[in-house]
Amino acid sequence: MMTNLCIIVLLWSTGQCRDARRRRSNNVQRTEWPANRYAAGTEAECPPSCPTRDLRDARPAARGALTADQHYAFHERGFLVLPGLFSAAEVDALSATIDTVWRGRRTGSAAARIVADWFVSTPHETRGVLREAPDSATVHPLKLNDLYLDVPAVRGIALDARLARVLGELLDSRPVLINTLSMNYGTQQKYHFDTFYMPPPTTNKMVAAWVALDDVGPENGPLRYVPGSHRIRPYRFSTGKLNVVKGEMRNFTRAWLRLLDGVGIDEGLSFPHRLHPGRARQA
Repeated sequence: MMTNLCIIVLLWSTGQCRDARRRRSNNVQRTEWPANRYAAGTEAECPPSCPTRDLRDARPAARGALTADQHYAFHERGFLVLPGLFSAAEVDALSATIDTVWRGRRTGSAAARIVADWFVSTPHETRGVLREAPDSATVHPLKLNDLYLDVPAVRGIALDARLARVLGELLDSRPVLINTLSMNYGTQQKYHFDTFYMPPPTTNKMVAAWVALDDVGPENGPLRYVPGSHRIRPYRFSTGKLNVVKGEMRNFTRAWLRLLDGVGIDEGLSFPHRLHPGRARQA
């Protein structure tokens, strides 16, 4: 049986913030933000959300799904915890469904399409289709990629109206689902930026929803995030893009350490978030 720790839902915004004016210069689309609502030097070129560009001036008004304090907390810290958004029954049902997908991987037609990573963060890390995963894969971190494409229960959680309303307010636009990850243990990754690998078309318009399928605590797969790190101006590689260029990581690290002081972040924390292993029990 596969025990399940969480699923991660990644989303992009469908477009630019509504308050921004757009202009074109030399065939390059640019965005101009109202200067009196943007705290210069404290956030990236495109702030996290239009209603709270200058966090030092005022709190945003509540807009239905979230309170004013929740909006402020998200844009100040870069994350928001929403206990009980999904019921225990919904979480248990989803976990049971993922178990069924794992147990039926030898015969189910979807198992020939679902991409999985097993033995993650070990010297034997492997990527392949789920049907090829050995029985011992569940002993180590295991990732099932994009289950929403083949499993209605996962798609239902990822596109749930309650979650969509929250994410729509945070993105100030209609969210678009781009990826899901289902995991049994924390991957033990180092601190990193998701934008290295999936940069959004609109700067600072990506959000990840981490849905716990088990009780999470210091000893059981916690997600660690560096509060305020979203306010650091994004680093662009020699390509002019956010996508990581592996040969330039040394230059990135030097630049990153210089930027940490600007938002008062401890230099010992090199990247915004990581996922610790813990012990995933059956949900």
